[in-house]
Amino acid sequence: MWWPGNDITKPPVDYAMNVFIFGATCSPSYAPFALRKTAEDNLTGASNHAVHTVFKNFYVDDLLKSCRSVEEASALVSELFPLLESGGFHVTKFLSNEPGVLSFVPEDDQASAILDLNLDDLATTKALGVYWNMNSNCFEVRVSIQKRPLTKRGLRSMVSQIYDVLGLVQTFILPARKLLQEISREQNGWDDPLDESQCNAWKSWIQGLDSLNRVSVARCFKLPYKEMQCIELYVFFDGSTIGYGVACYVRTVYVDGHIDCGFAAGKSRVSSPNLTIPRLELTAATVAAKLCALISTELKYEFERIILWTDATTVLHYIRNDTFRFHTFVANRLRLIHSLSSPEQWRYVPSQLNPADIASRGLMTDKIDNATLWFDGPQFLRESEINWPRQPDLRQPLTTDDPEVKKKTTTICAAVESSPVNYLHGLLLRCSAYKAIQRCAAWLLRFKQYWRWKYSNNKMPPRKGPLTADDLKDATLAIVQLM
Repeated sequence: MWWPGNDITKPPVDYAMNVFIFGATCSPSYAPFALRKTAEDNLTGASNHAVHTVFKNFYVDDLLKSCRSVEEASALVSELFPLLESGGFHVTKFLSNEPGVLSFVPEDDQASAILDLNLDDLATTKALGVYWNMNSNCFEVRVSIQKRPLTKRGLRSMVSQIYDVLGLVQTFILPARKLLQEISREQNGWDDPLDESQCNAWKSWIQGLDSLNRVSVARCFKLPYKEMQCIELYVFFDGSTIGYGVACYVRTVYVDGHIDCGFAAGKSRVSSPNLTIPRLELTAATVAAKLCALISTELKYEFERIILWTDATTVLHYIRNDTFRFHTFVANRLRLIHSLSSPEQWRYVPSQLNPADIASRGLMTDKIDNATLWFDGPQFLRESEINWPRQPDLRQPLTTDDPEVKKKTTTICAAVESSPVNYLHGLLLRCSAYKAIQRCAAWLLRFKQYWRWKYSNNKMPPRKGPLTADDLKDATLAIVQLM
């Protein structure tokens, strides 16, 4: 609403926007809708590949797309320009790890980060918050924390500054989160200073934080110059009193026999202090099943095999159980696990070969050189299946001694025929006042009339509402007759 000519003496006039404004709460949903509508109309007759790219690879106003070759990427760019221009969208700020693709893009539409660089020496840029080194085609970690006071509020602020959507350094952040959990248990104020031991623990963790900047993982899971035989997904998980963690790896087998393994995603969370180890292991299994389903959906690979590994045989017994019923906590998580996977997909791995064992206990930031198992996965994934860990005998079923097995209870009800005199005797034992006995007897007669009316040929409907004088009179006569 506004005043015509800025004259506040005139009545205000309603105005409406002719276009969608940028920065509104609804803007992130309007932009993808408009893009998809443009691709759906397809006024330029673009290929199905270009239309599918607009539908599946745009994140609000950012497009991330991987192509098999420079020719395929160049053809896609040439189709995206006119397709999106037909809806009023100008595609710009192009980045690519292949200089040959950028040579097909006008300089005005290339990202400013590479305009001043030689195309043979590309820079490190951000893709949806993740640092991408275009030279090495790797995802990297960049940690730069603005210092805050050493209070609970300050520590939470500093820890939250580390953005790690792929979970590359989650195992190194776990010690800081565990410290925050211990501080929160003391129920101190948000701005109260920490004691000396807590300050020393925090300083010890943050001193090695710069070492995380050396972390990098390959973006591609398969080599473009080799013929692939199959691709598989392997998920490891573990739980402890400190935390629980999950590590996911993509295993690629090539026709020539070469096997490659790449880090896909990871998670590490602090444990709840009131949960037992079996429940913590099962919680980690639930997170692993969810993350496995997410990766299977988002990567768009047709995984030939998906296996989830754990060093807790108790969890394997729970998942394969078909005899006993469990308590609610365990039953709910098993229901979710069974909906996302099958029992045959779960296997055993020794603790020393389980990379999630690192995520469940955490590593200090200066121990990054000891985390090869976390970043590269276990060595047996790069070997033939005959060298994989042997599986224990899980044919023995669970026993009723397991604390999570719901105990069976049997309730026996004995029906004893009783005469009205026994009912009256029971009323006399429960009621010491005659009026109370009278009212109880009146209600009993009400119920008797109701059942006679419902299950017999008695056509007289029962009385309704509160007790009346007639009800009390009938109750008195019944009591006198019984006595």
